[in-house]
Amino acid sequence: MIILLFAGLITTLWAIGRGPDDLTMPDVLGKTEAEALSILQKDGFSIGRTVERNSDSVKEGRVISSDPKAGEEKAKGTKVMLYISIGSKKNLA
Repeated sequence: MIILLFAGLITTLWAIGRGPDDLTMPDVLGKTEAEALSILQKDGFSIGRTVERNSDSVKEGRVISSDPKAGEEKAKGTKVMLYISIGSKKNLA
């Protein structure tokens, strides 16, 4: 009985602390820039800047990382910065 009360209290506190308009940042890593933008807009996020970076492990035109990171709780309309791969530095030689 005590465990059930404790679990209910934790759930209630989490819901209160989360806020009514908080959204979970989707995982857009590895998506094309267009796919990522579509997902973010559909989920209620705003598009911030996109920054191009070299990557040896992520194909050109795909998302390397985002800010905020996937899984973070953010307010509806939060601007998301995307880091987009421009391919490996090796390809520049």
